[in-house]
Amino acid sequence: MEVILGLNLFEPLGYQLRNIPILLPTVNSDSTERKKETQEVAKNINAELMEYGINEEGIPEEWKKILKDNMELPISSTCLLPESELSINTGDNKPVWIHQYPIPYGLQDKVEKRVEEWKNNGWITLAPSNCQWNLPLLAAPKASADGGPSEDIRLCLDGRGLNAVIIDQPDSNLPSIREVLDRLGSNIKWITTLDLADNYHQFKIKEEDCVKTAFMSGGRHWMFKVAPFGLRILTGHVQRLMEKHLGPTGKVPFQDDIAIASSDIESHIRDVKEVLEILTYKMGLRLRMKKCKFFKTEARILGHKITRTGIEMTQPKSNQS
Repeated sequence: MEVILGLNLFEPLGYQLRNIPILLPTVNSDSTERKKETQEVAKNINAELMEYGINEEGIPEEWKKILKDNMELPISSTCLLPESELSINTGDNKPVWIHQYPIPYGLQDKVEKRVEEWKNNGWITLAPSNCQWNLPLLAAPKASADGGPSEDIRLCLDGRGLNAVIIDQPDSNLPSIREVLDRLGSNIKWITTLDLADNYHQFKIKEEDCVKTAFMSGGRHWMFKVAPFGLRILTGHVQRLMEKHLGPTGKVPFQDDIAIASSDIESHIRDVKEVLEILTYKMGLRLRMKKCKFFKTEARILGHKITRTGIEMTQPKSNQS
């Protein structure tokens, strides 16, 4: 059996190497120089930002109140715009009732716990006793960031049965990657990327259509009050809404991903502030702060790395089972 051991393991295992030439790695002077240059560039960038009162997180004073107000939006809040409500038009099609798929025994408690979280967040409520709709839930273990075991699960509604009876399904309306990148501009110095929290769950379903998202869990019949993942019409609905209200700012959002690029610090402070005000005060949409990146010199957007020197493809992450 072939085994590869690092030299740092030999001493604790009691192994020795004798009469075998070993070439130890040496410090690459070019690599050291590049590292010094990178550190110097970062130092200069930080100094430049500090002159404008921008803190280590890339947040200037002008954004702080807006971000604070955004973070104080309750998790149960939904988009303020009346046109944001999702209509699920099934025409004269009969209600769809699909029995719940068997959920692995080891996941059942986690599924019920997640459904309880949905209820506490105000995203679901009990379906009426005469509800004729039912869609199954899909549950699977969620891979951890390091590929190891995870206690978390992915839980969503299997919307295929409902998708099949929705009439007048619109196009996804998503812009091409080239449109998004072109709109960022060529003279990029600073980039901020924003990410919406719980994406679709921030958009209400019209009250009369909530029953069409019904599902069973814990022996009870529930239905969504907000848009669940799994409905085909959601992509176009959300994209059109975001374009309508962010388009005038010159930004092309891609669903819940919004990138803002500017050629100088003053412009970036102004551009990002405008978008933050629209999202917070006009639309009432919560941001996922831990995924937002402020005042960066490069960013990864739709599989591309955007820097001050150009655009390059990035290697896709390998799927972890």
